[in-house]
Amino acid sequence: MNWIIQQTPKGKPVHKGYLFFIMLVALITGLFSYWLDQSFYFGPFIFGLAAPDGPPLGSSLVQRYDFMVSAVLLPLFVTSNVLLVNPKDMSFQSHVVKANATLLLVSTAAKLVGTFVPAVFCKMPLMDALVLALILSCKGVVELGNLATDGETLDNEVYCLMVFAILINACFVPLLVKHLYKPSRKYAGYQQRNVSCLRSNSELRILACIHRQDNISAVINLLDACCPTKDNPIGLYVLHLIQMFGQATPLFISHRMQRKTISNCAYSEDVLLSFFNFERDFCEAVTVHPFTAVCPSDSMHEDICTLALDRLASLLILPFHRHWTLDGSIKSQDPTIRSLNISVLERAPCSVGILVNRGPLRQQGKSSSSSQALQYKVALIFLGGEDDREALALTQRMAADPSISLTVYYLTASTDSDVPDWGRILDMESLRNYKEAYVSDDSYAFYKEEVAENGPQTVAILRNIVNQYELLVVGRRKNMETSQTSGLDEWNEFPELGIVGDMIASDDFRCRCSILVVQKQQYTTS
Repeated sequence: MNWIIQQTPKGKPVHKGYLFFIMLVALITGLFSYWLDQSFYFGPFIFGLAAPDGPPLGSSLVQRYDFMVSAVLLPLFVTSNVLLVNPKDMSFQSHVVKANATLLLVSTAAKLVGTFVPAVFCKMPLMDALVLALILSCKGVVELGNLATDGETLDNEVYCLMVFAILINACFVPLLVKHLYKPSRKYAGYQQRNVSCLRSNSELRILACIHRQDNISAVINLLDACCPTKDNPIGLYVLHLIQMFGQATPLFISHRMQRKTISNCAYSEDVLLSFFNFERDFCEAVTVHPFTAVCPSDSMHEDICTLALDRLASLLILPFHRHWTLDGSIKSQDPTIRSLNISVLERAPCSVGILVNRGPLRQQGKSSSSSQALQYKVALIFLGGEDDREALALTQRMAADPSISLTVYYLTASTDSDVPDWGRILDMESLRNYKEAYVSDDSYAFYKEEVAENGPQTVAILRNIVNQYELLVVGRRKNMETSQTSGLDEWNEFPELGIVGDMIASDDFRCRCSILVVQKQQYTTS
């Protein structure tokens, strides 16, 4: 199998013929085990221990055969064993059944207590200790397989009792664990971790997530536009996310602390090279801390949110799940990444920005020239709300760069209340601060007001300006209903982008600019 790995080019899947050969050998080892009067599972089990986990071989085997095993063979195995159970055979009149039932209760209680007490002694929270005890006392397919193997030594009554115990355990323990353990509670926002609350000349800590190669240039160009300087530095935490296949233990690698990879497969080489070069270009203005997470897709949001929480990040950048070609047609889309983005938006301990890459974010070669041709044009669509105020705070950092032209469009309606609420007061104060600090005759920061009485007028305004800029920044504005967006929520394809962001990113607009959708830190617990 090591020879097969050596014959596989880096980054390429294992040839199908090799995979078929490995499965054939696994079946042959099972046949040999049967001829030697051993369990049929013994040979494939030993052969599986010799197979290296992780990419490329382990992940290829899992990708090709996991569905067949999990969706077909495993249900058939469980069903065939449960069909042997006849509830009428189980009677608690037998002393053997009573003794086994007592032993079952005592052993389960011993497992619970034996796990709960040491966990509490090690100062683990009571609820977490209870959940850990429930998980470690759970019985499942392995125990069912043992019962099937030992079927000749068990009578029908004891076999029925054990199978029912496994079924009850497998049904109720997951429900209890899901009810008692809520990992998202640790992300509850009790501290302000957003761009708006940062003081001037303070470090902006950003956690950028990378899934694939084309995410690298998009994120780097966005960070370049944020104008990192010695007075306004950026602490960049890069998390390369790799979906785990064929590997039992997830990995979380800090490349600053561990220069060498922990397996024969090198993780994140291209990511490291690109971001270290970016750090070198902005000497003393950018500090890069790269990480790699190899984990199942269902738990990726935990790694992202935990890292953002531990590193006190103020902004989390997530790539959008859809990718386009140069002519505007859809190149690919990954539903797994979309589910991940939604999970992070619900749990993130800081502000979140979803980056939709539909065009070049920055021309190569940063210049301080005032020539209009060399300027990078950014626009902010401001309708009001905390998400828009957070987006304004982020774009104000861009306005400090003389090679960036920033235009803030404030879409207002005549139907707005004459007696403003607190949110509107904050909106007007934020806009006033922006105009006083950045808008002047000799600057490239602009402010424009547009009247949009309804959704169609907002669409018309956006169509006129969308292709005049390289980057559009909008707030997500979840569950905010205003006259400017009336009637547009019915056409919202991707709620994670908000109404305005989804509309600009839609194929109907045919925009060639990139979009950054910002959600301010949520202070509610899940």
